[in-house]
Amino acid sequence: MGLLLFDVGNTQIKWRFLDGDSVLRGVGSSLEGQRDWLSGLARRFSGVTGVAISCVKSAEYRAALVEDVRQLLGLDPYIAEVESRAFGLSCSYEDPSRMGVDRWLAMISAKEAFDGAFCVIDCGSAVTIDWVSVDGRHEGGFILAGLRLSIEALLGGTDQVVVDFDNLAAATTEPGVSTTEAVYHGALFGLLAQVEAAYAKLLVMAGDDDSNLILTGGDAKLLSEKLNVPHRLVDDLVFDGLRRAFYDSRV
Repeated sequence: MGLLLFDVGNTQIKWRFLDGDSVLRGVGSSLEGQRDWLSGLARRFSGVTGVAISCVKSAEYRAALVEDVRQLLGLDPYIAEVESRAFGLSCSYEDPSRMGVDRWLAMISAKEAFDGAFCVIDCGSAVTIDWVSVDGRHEGGFILAGLRLSIEALLGGTDQVVVDFDNLAAATTEPGVSTTEAVYHGALFGLLAQVEAAYAKLLVMAGDDDSNLILTGGDAKLLSEKLNVPHRLVDDLVFDGLRRAFYDSRV
């Protein structure tokens, strides 16, 4: 069965096409050009028999995407939602619908893949940090500005600091010797400190139980290369959770 997965974030849409052991990956050109590239996917993957969507955008946006999928792919998509209890997890939110579904899906995938307590850090436009106990209880989380958002906030509040993002991938934790380096390196240094603090909190929470710090998302590789604590780097964590939720819904 050809399964098409969509992860709709705040700034872009990522997709995966799963057909047996084959996995194809891509990013929509933009949220604005959604219908055009979705038409292209419909032509490219004529064997799609299932569609699943994770969406953190507004209900209105999600409804428009669902309608486009129905018209262009001829399928009713599965829409992932956060539940109070499912997949061996319990959500800490009094109103689970207020949690971003991408966080929930990442936790589903991590719970399935790893034993013991864990902390999932999704390094996207925003950085989300979620702790889950050994018995699957979500202990709460943090939402922080990602690397680019933190730099943009700094630039928006200053007059004399002017940098671009061309060299962000080359940032290190060494003190900068130019304004550009000071901004880039400072953003990375600050985020790494937060990740290491999250790991320390995980160890306290887990006690003598096994535990895993799990990084995913667009900036995860950059952070992983600089991080000084044990961790796992996992691509497609949200997609893996979405796939699991989709198949569970078919049972």
